[in-house]
Parts: sequence; C-alpha cells; structure tokens
Amino acid sequence: MMNPSRDSTLSSRTFGSRVLRPVVLSLLAVVLTTTPAAATSPLPVDSIVTPLGAQTNDVAVDVTRDLAYVSLPDTNEIVSVELATGAIRDRRTFTKPTGVEVSADNRYLYVALNSSMGIARVDLTDWSSETVVLPMLGDSRTWDVIEVSPGVILVSANPSSSGFSFIVRYDFNTATEDRVASGRTIRGGPRFAADGVGFVYIGEGFSPNSLYKLDLSTPMFDLVLEDVHGSVTGTQFLAASPDGSMLVTLVGQKIDADTFTQVGSFGVGFPLFSDDGSLLYSLNYDSYTVTTSIAVYNPSTTQQLEQWETDCGPKTLPSNDMRFTKGAGSATLVVATTDSLCLINTNTVRPRPQPAGGRYFDDDSSVHETAIEAIATAGITKGCNPPYQTGFCPDEPVTRGQMAAFLARALGLPKAGDGIAFEDDYGSIFKEDIARLAEAGITRGCNPPANTLFCPDDIVTRGQMAAFLVRAIEYPRVGADLFDDDDGSVFEPDIDALGTAGITLGCNPPENTNFCPDEPVTRAQMATFLTRVLTLPRVQLPARPETLNGYGLTIVARAFERGCDGVNGEVCLIYDQTVGEFYLLTSWTLSDWSSRTPSDQALFQSDEIRVEADFDGVPIDLVQWVFEIIDDVAYKTVSFQFPGWLDGSHVLDVKFIDDSQDYLWTVRGKLSLRGTGYH
Repeated sequence: MMNPSRDSTLSSRTFGSRVLRPVVLSLLAVVLTTTPAAATSPLPVDSIVTPLGAQTNDVAVDVTRDLAYVSLPDTNEIVSVELATGAIRDRRTFTKPTGVEVSADNRYLYVALNSSMGIARVDLTDWSSETVVLPMLGDSRTWDVIEVSPGVILVSANPSSSGFSFIVRYDFNTATEDRVASGRTIRGGPRFAADGVGFVYIGEGFSPNSLYKLDLSTPMFDLVLEDVHGSVTGTQFLAASPDGSMLVTLVGQKIDADTFTQVGSFGVGFPLFSDDGSLLYSLNYDSYTVTTSIAVYNPSTTQQLEQWETDCGPKTLPSNDMRFTKGAGSATLVVATTDSLCLINTNTVRPRPQPAGGRYFDDDSSVHETAIEAIATAGITKGCNPPYQTGFCPDEPVTRGQMAAFLARALGLPKAGDGIAFEDDYGSIFKEDIARLAEAGITRGCNPPANTLFCPDDIVTRGQMAAFLVRAIEYPRVGADLFDDDDGSVFEPDIDALGTAGITLGCNPPENTNFCPDEPVTRAQMATFLTRVLTLPRVQLPARPETLNGYGLTIVARAFERGCDGVNGEVCLIYDQTVGEFYLLTSWTLSDWSSRTPSDQALFQSDEIRVEADFDGVPIDLVQWVFEIIDDVAYKTVSFQFPGWLDGSHVLDVKFIDDSQDYLWTVRGKLSLRGTGYH
C-alpha cells in the first residue's frame, strides 16, 4: 500500500510544462471492459512482462534494493522481482500472503497472512521475520496493511459476504494492539489509501460500497467522515490526492475528501496520483483486445492529457483488484496482472505516427481536413463518437456548449471560481468549460439583460461565433464594412474585425461578398477558424486507401442460432476478399437472440427486415445485402468496405430492423486493427 511519506527517487519525463513523476502501479484483477476515451491516439511505451505462475494479490516496492515483492496466496509465496530486468530474484514461503507494504525506511516488509489473523514483519536485511496474531480484527482473513508511522501499522480483514471485521492498529515498538476507527465494523475487502496530510481512507470491496475517513492526529484514529452504502461507488480501490483535497474511485468518481460528494468524473480505471498531485494516472484493462492502457489526466479539470498503450494485457481475465505503490529505477510503473508482473518505463513513451488519411474516417473528403487534424493534434478536439473517437462529424453544427469546450481548450483557460454559474448548464458535460468562458469575459449569457442562462444546446451561428472569437482574442473592432449581408446584424463589428484579421474570407467563394451571419457554423468550419486564430500548422497526410488495405468485410448472420460465440454456431463470420476465406469472429454477439420466439426467427428469415451498419457509432454505407436459404437455413449476408484503415479498437454494429413491428437485432463486435491485419 502507498506510503505518503516516501519520496520517489526515480527519473521523470517532461509532459509539456509538467513533469511526470514516476510511480508504480499493480493490477490484480477486477474486470474492466470500458475503454477510456483518449485525448489523442494511444502512445506506445516499452515494458517487460515476468510470468509468476500463480494469481497475484498485491505488490510493494523496495526502492533501496530495486525490487518488487509480489504476494501469491494460492502458492503461499512472496516473489522478489528485479525492477531493472524483470528477473525473479527469489521465492519465499508465507502462509496465504495478501496485502504487502514496505516500510518508509525500506527496512521492513509487512505481510498480511490471510488465514491466521496474522501479520508478519520481515527484516529485509536478512529476511528474518516475526509474526503477530491480531484477535481484535474479529476475523481470521487478514487482508490489507499500511504503515502510518515508523513501526505502526493499520490492518484490515476480509470476512465473508455476511461477516464484519474491525480496523486494528498494531505498534511493533510497544507490541500493543488497539481497535481504531471508532470501533466501526467494516465488511469485506477493505483497502487503505493515505493522503499526505494525516488522513487514511478505507474503501469497502463489497457492493453496495462504503467509504470511511480516519484522522491520524487523534489518539485512536477516530472515524471523522463516512458514506455507508451511499452515492460513492468503486471504493474497492481508491487514490487520495497528496494535498488531501480529493479521492478518485475505481469507477472514475472524483470525490471531495471533506464531504464525500462527487465533484467530477474521470474514465473508468484504477487511479493513482503523481507525487505532487498534478497528474492522475488511470489504468484500464480491455477484455476484448486483451490490452492494458494508462490514461493521464489533469485532476483539477478532469481533462485527459495522454493515453499510453502497454504490453501488459493478461492472457486470462482478471478476477480481483489492483493497487499502487512507488517505483524505482527504470520501472516507473509496475502492473501486477493475473499471473505476471509487468514493468513499464514511462520514459520510453513515444508518439505514434498518424495513419494515412488521419485519425478520423469521416473527414476524408472535407476541405477542412487539414484544419481538423491540426486542432486534434493540439488537443482542442477529441472527436464526436466517444469512447472510440474515430469520427469528427464535420458537417454537424456546433452547439454553444461545444463552442465553450473548443475555446477553453484552445486558450488554456484556468478553472473558474465557485461563483460562476448559469441556471441551465447543470448536468451538462460542458459546465466547467462554460464557467471558464464566463470568467474570462468571453460569454455573458444568452438571455440579456438578465443573462442567467447560457443555452448550451443551442446551435451557434456564424455571427455568434465571430463574437466569441473577437472577445477571446481581443481583435480590434474596425470601421470597414467587408460583407453585404451583415448590415443591421448586432454582430457586424465582430464579423468585420474577424475579416480584417484574415480569420474569415466569406461564405460565397470566389466572390466572398457575404458572411452568412445567421447560418449555423459547422464543426469543420470551426476547426478552420481555430486553426487560423491560433496559427496552427496544417497537418498534411497522404490519402487513405479506399479500402481496408485491400480488405473488404462481410458479416454473415445465420438463422436458428443463438449467438456469435463459436459454441452455439458460427453465426458471425469475417470474409477476407483477398484470399477468399471466412474466419469466425468469436467476440461478436447477436443481442437478445436467445429470447426470440420461433415467430421472431421466422421473421428473421423473411425479406421484411432492412439492414443498417455503424462503425464506432457512425453510419457507414453497405456495399451488398443478400438473403438466401441454403439447406433450409436462412442466411442474411451484409457486405461493406471499411472507411479506410484505422489502427486501434473499433466497434461494428450491423442492425436488422423491422420498422413495422419495431423488432431490432444487433450484431455487435469489437475489432482490433493493427498494422496490416485485423484481430
């Protein structure tokens, strides 16, 4: 468990003006299938994977000896792994070891013994050990341990689903045991997290979750705040900020540490703060592609800054949970997966080359594509189809909320004070961006003179957009009248200022005598305006291949089968048109098929069902739709060309729709595209 008093001695990587403080994180096993939305394409990073041969439970790092200690309860072992090379140094026998913790001075290793109500303290200079039994726990299944001062630890137990246990303080200096946390009984799987200002937090692992806060300055570490089966979820793993202001849970909730109320959200993942609290790391395991990625956030704004793609994907699904400690040497991050240890060197994070055609597949024919790529490269836009972010929706109009996000990111506006608020932006994902814009004086509101509303869902006109940009950049308003169609518009001075600055040319080329102030501004046009305002370099990319490197895909759904899992039938197949072969896609599912009646299945065989297909949530055109019966089995075959090559993981939906009866089947699959093939 992380010790707040220990300083990292590792090297660091510069991230813009920030420094990435190296840390160690260990992944043990809760299944997370939600992929975090990336601010940019995932960046590859070097790693070493060390197989351990058994299920891991916890990991602790010894900075002095450059070692990681991993607990393997199923084989009764603590394994020592060299952080520099990934080599196993030795294996030592302990009875059912679970939680492990290295003392702040790196002399001792504390080991929770999950069957004897015991804690072992190991002297790392010679591996001599002493074991104490803690009857005050109230349960024999000792679970987690954290050192709170030299020789003083907190210990939890992991009772059964119907049981409870206590939090115990044990002082090795005086050989005394006390029940703390105001004598509170806590259910299974309680994990500790400590901030840097004298508080320890306890998260319950059972559902519904609970959260507790202990004050270490009181004689008996009193319980000072709790959320019992309340709104805080994902407490089976917590990260506490060093300044004690916030907590982050496994489901991405940002929690105010003084009130236990949610004040923001991040992507789902195992969280960890950097040493100085300026960054939040979140590790996510994708069970479809069997990959592990790490998202990097600004904790203050919850904005995602980077995403790192690792080689740490376990080959079997995780089954427990993950915890974080500090790192050493080149292993700035450590991930304990199902049965291995993965050592990650964040100093090797490197850019991924952009594929031909760019990161978005729906802007290839747009005159604004180079500008769209420019603002994406600058981190001003993520995309329009989270979490995949493979589409930009260039022809969609910009809403006022989206405009706020564009400008807040483009200008790097600071967080707004508490007094900035409109009555109609509660619940909007753009609320924070809107507040930043208002505090900067770029927006006043949408209902003058009261201006109590912002109208975040209203469409932005080209005239309104001109006003936003002129206020943001402070272009001088000039007397020149550049366009014929803005006379009488309240935005005419802003439009002329924008034209004089060369940000707009007009809307009716080649004459460009009009500005079209009342027309909506599209996302693609907004990209071009921002590129000119910020003088961003246009990103020129080679054309995307018209097909998936020569591949076309065909999805085949066969009636009377229940799924696309390879067990109940080869229902969903992929067809490689280059070599003329079919391959089973085992991760595809035919939703709700098992609940359909024989009459529904008969309907499936009829020709009354139309077909639609979406790629990452964006509609794509079908090349061919065929219905045929072979050997009394009905086949519905959908063929289409991929919209060019896009590295990464994607979701393809093929929907069979009967409008008259409102029946809908969806064949959904997740496809991982790498290099020149699909997986």
